[in-house]
This record gives sequence, C-alpha cells and structure tokens, in this order.
Amino acid sequence: MPTQVRYVASDLDGTIIHPDHRVTPAVQRAVREVADSGVPVGFATGRLRFGATAVYEQLGSPGPHIFHNGAEVRADGRTVRSWPLSPSEIADVFAISVDRNAYGEFYTEDGYYYMQYRPGAEFHWKILGWEPLGAVNDPSQVPGDVLKFTFIGFTKEETTDLETAFTERDLEVGSAGAGGVSWSFVNVTKSGVHKGTALVAAAEYLGTNPTSVLAIGDGDNDLPMLAKAGTAVAMGHASDHVKRNAHLVAPSVLDDGLATALRSLILE
Repeated sequence: MPTQVRYVASDLDGTIIHPDHRVTPAVQRAVREVADSGVPVGFATGRLRFGATAVYEQLGSPGPHIFHNGAEVRADGRTVRSWPLSPSEIADVFAISVDRNAYGEFYTEDGYYYMQYRPGAEFHWKILGWEPLGAVNDPSQVPGDVLKFTFIGFTKEETTDLETAFTERDLEVGSAGAGGVSWSFVNVTKSGVHKGTALVAAAEYLGTNPTSVLAIGDGDNDLPMLAKAGTAVAMGHASDHVKRNAHLVAPSVLDDGLATALRSLILE
C-alpha cells in the first residue's frame, strides 16, 4: 500500500550511474527536482564515500547516504551510524583470502587497501576513481576499523566459492555484478549488516520510518533494502529474482529508469 515518499535510497552503479560511468542529464534533472521538492535523495552503494565524490558533485544529493554496502550511513558531512567488523571476523576474511589466493580489498573511513595483488584488479580502482592506500597482508596490521571487504570473483565459479566460504563463517554477503560479464563483486560486512539495516537507520535519522522510503536498485545486494522499503523498485535490466522481490519495475538504466520512477512516484 503506497505511502507518501519522504526519502529516496537509490543504488548507484546500474541505477544512477550509466554503464559508461556517467549520470545522464535526465537522471540529474529528476534527482535535483525531487530534492528541491523536499524529499531527500541518498545513495545506497557498495562504494566508499570517496568513490562517490564525482556523482555527489554532479547531483548535490543531500542524503543520508548509505556506503560500504550498508556498513556506514553518512549525513550532513559526518558518519551517523557505522557497523565495523570485529577482529575475529577480519581474521576469518583474511584467512579465506589467503587460502583461495583471492583478490580482495578492505575499506576504512580513510580509504581502502588490498590484501594480495592479482593482475586485472586495477579496473575496480578506475571504477572507484580512487586508488588504494597500499597493501596489507596481515590482519594484525589493519589500520583502523574495517567497514567492508570487497572481493572480485573473476569467474562465476570463483564468485560462488567465495560467497559460500563467507556465509559459512556467518558473515553478511552481498554480491553485485553487471550484465554480460563473468565477474562479480562479493561484498562482505559484519553479520546482519546490509543495505536494509542502513536504510532503517537512515530513515530514523530523518525522523521517518521505512514505509515512507522509496528504494531503487538492480542487484542482489539491493534485496535487503527493497525488502525494508515501503515502495521497492527494481530496474528493468535487473535479474528476474530481483524483480520478483520488488513492488514495481522501472525501465532499464539505458532508458533512464530512475528518472521515470522518480517522476511517476514523486514528481507527478
């Protein structure tokens, strides 16, 4: 049962951000008009906040924003909630990384580091627009709180193996990929921490509740926030599984689906 939307939480890659790494003029206009109407628009992304700088500069969205696949909520230029992993959880992730010779990164509030280099991983650095601060191979040498790990499954088999290994250690796994490619990003956060957790916290910060939130996404890692939102929208290029778990389906990102959703559900 639709309610008045008081907050929009939108995935970035594949929802706000076009496959050619830009935000189209139609999406820019829609986001700005929604914000100008008094409805805050926030990013809900697996990226760290530095990796969303260019989009923020284009849109000027006020937030609250959800980063690190739900492990951090930021508003008014500060962190209002965060859920770092424990030392034992960090040690478990490092052990899995070494055992499988997997390429993984871990994220702190100051930036991100990689654990062991693997050829071909630099494409992720370019997507983020922010290079890693260095390499760390020992969990005891991790500087600061770790909010999230991201691994690259270069094949579907590697992705499935990583997802299984982390799930067996009672860690939260949220994977995201792109249509037509074999690789996926396997995001790992503290158990029970995901975009849905952060969406509830962001709504509380605004003095509202999840039934008044419009959530839009295209990946499996968006499912927890779609489940919490009063209005859940899947992008047209999303998998059938994601679409089945949404209330509505918008056009694809290639057809400015986010702009269509915002205009249909808020502006018009």
